[in-house]
Amino acid sequence: LPYVVGQQSGSLIDNSDPASSFENGKVNGRVGGGIRYSPGPDLSVEAVVNPDFSQVESDATQISVNSTFALNYPEKRPFFLYGADLFQNSIGTVYSRTINNPIASARVMGKSGSLSYGYLAASDRNTPYIVPGEESSNFVSTNLESFSNVARARYDFGNETFLGGMITTRNTASAHNYVGGIDWSYRFWENYSFRGELFQSDTKEVNDRSLLSSTRALGSTAYDAALNGEHYGGAAYQLGIRRDARDYSIGFQYMDRAPTFQAQNGFVPNNNARMVFLQQQYTFYPNDALFDSWSVEANAGLHFNHDGMRKEKWFVPGVSAQLKNQINVTVTYFAVNDEHFGGKQFDNINRTDVRVFARPSSAFTVSFEGSFGRFIRRSNNPEMGRGHDISLTATVRPTSRLQVELMFSRARLSSVASGELFYDGYVSRVMGIYQFTPEFFLRVIGQYDQFNKAIDFYPLLSYKLNPFTIFYAGSTYDLTDFGSPFGIKQTA
Repeated sequence: LPYVVGQQSGSLIDNSDPASSFENGKVNGRVGGGIRYSPGPDLSVEAVVNPDFSQVESDATQISVNSTFALNYPEKRPFFLYGADLFQNSIGTVYSRTINNPIASARVMGKSGSLSYGYLAASDRNTPYIVPGEESSNFVSTNLESFSNVARARYDFGNETFLGGMITTRNTASAHNYVGGIDWSYRFWENYSFRGELFQSDTKEVNDRSLLSSTRALGSTAYDAALNGEHYGGAAYQLGIRRDARDYSIGFQYMDRAPTFQAQNGFVPNNNARMVFLQQQYTFYPNDALFDSWSVEANAGLHFNHDGMRKEKWFVPGVSAQLKNQINVTVTYFAVNDEHFGGKQFDNINRTDVRVFARPSSAFTVSFEGSFGRFIRRSNNPEMGRGHDISLTATVRPTSRLQVELMFSRARLSSVASGELFYDGYVSRVMGIYQFTPEFFLRVIGQYDQFNKAIDFYPLLSYKLNPFTIFYAGSTYDLTDFGSPFGIKQTA
């Protein structure tokens, strides 16, 4: 599957200065390709060289104004989506988007009886780092090259019982991160299951403080978050037991991450934590015209760091209902929510969470998530705030050829003590796909980020000549609203 692409890029000489001139670069060419071999239904081998993902749908902007940890964006590149379920676990030791700009990558996926196995290797450019911490993480972009390996095997014994193992490695010229461990699930007494994951990491940092010079300590160890060549190891594990039944379900889970545990091929933005969770739910099945079922639930937990300091406690009761016409509603309330953050103790962080999902017809789907009440303003001088975070998404299919997806997120927070407004803004996004014929479609994405006054516009045309030949033509427009007197101006 070879490909060839030509592209031209341009930008303002200074993106922060609307008076600077816009310059287009040269037209560049790029070639690459891939090969797939499947000798049977239980074995697939695929490799790509210099892959091109320019036609992949752009990420929806997430509101990060009050977040201290790296944000998780879903994988959308087809090569990395295939077989991704086999590599997933609760700790998060594999996150394929840490393979940022691969020179080449190869994958083997197979199954032999009850044994499933997978292997992924990639030689990467512009390798990113997520350096985790107790209350915050650092995301670091680099021009470093790295080589990553992910090997996974799982043996299924049946009845939701399995035993698995995983090894991940990432090597640069002078540094490495190795992670290895096991996971399992054992089902017994019909409704009970015992699950666990145990992983150990070994990390030798890149020695380049120009990439990250943070003095943030890794717990009470002698190490810090700076990329200064330190060498350390750490463990992460979690154990849980659950009872799942038609009426009453209960789950107990313990999670532990050492302050020096890192999984550079994964998504582990926070560590130095010991947490215990207890969840219960009782479901009723009334025979009426309104409800299919409704449940009462409760979630409680404690969070400590490795020095024994209690970081958080919570008790969250709630109720959920499955209504007719595929409508689901859940309401929970943080009745108890205390947290120690930024050297301060915050009590009574009470708020209400509401989630609604409805699919009244095949042509319309809508979902809503909202949190209303108190939040910590997570800054260098943290403070109790009052506000809301809401997210609304909808999918509309007015005809068999047209699909429109709408997204709207808004966040607002003001000081409980003084009423000062910390932030108030929204992100809106619309994506439309029109299928002219089975072979020809147009996709247009538009997005506005009020926090950054940024406007994005991405049109894409696709024509499939045959099952193995596709033509794409598209562009990206990044614009910024600079206000008077410049107004909206293209930046890239």
